[in-house]
Amino acid sequence: MNQVQRKYLIDKIQKASEEAIKEMRKSLPQKPELSRYCLMALLNGELKIKGNSELLQVLKNRALESNGSVFSHGWRSQEDGEITFRLEEFFEVPIGYTEAYSDWVKKSSAIKDKINLLEKQSEGLCTRIQLASNKTLERMIAEIDNMGDISLMDCTLKSLMSSDDALVKCSGDINIKEYGDV
Repeated sequence: MNQVQRKYLIDKIQKASEEAIKEMRKSLPQKPELSRYCLMALLNGELKIKGNSELLQVLKNRALESNGSVFSHGWRSQEDGEITFRLEEFFEVPIGYTEAYSDWVKKSSAIKDKINLLEKQSEGLCTRIQLASNKTLERMIAEIDNMGDISLMDCTLKSLMSSDDALVKCSGDINIKEYGDV
């Protein structure tokens, strides 16, 4: 396999992985907005303002962080006589938001983990294609006529490059998707 063929194969793999990553990113859930949950709690009569001691502690912390500078970021707004608070500093965070945020974190991190795995597999596969012998690559192409997904190609190339007796561990699901002929 010459360099042009290797480059073609690498480009095909990179394109397929970029498309898969793009689709995964589209499926990332939208982060819940605290302001909406506070508005709903206000309209339902459930919104609670934090106590005086908590608000005074927030102000004291900001004053200490400002090192005595009245114009320090976070101490006050541009308008004289106004101090800005983040919602979670002034109001009790609604329970619904806490649950939605926790759910968002779980779902987002699972998808981001899959994206990271796919990126690593794609990068590793491209590196192995550049370093593999012609015979190894020809066997891989013969086994995968219609380019499978990255995890299948990654697993196949690992098995071809390892000894025939060795057990090869494959990570991720193995789903065959057709991306065209090599």
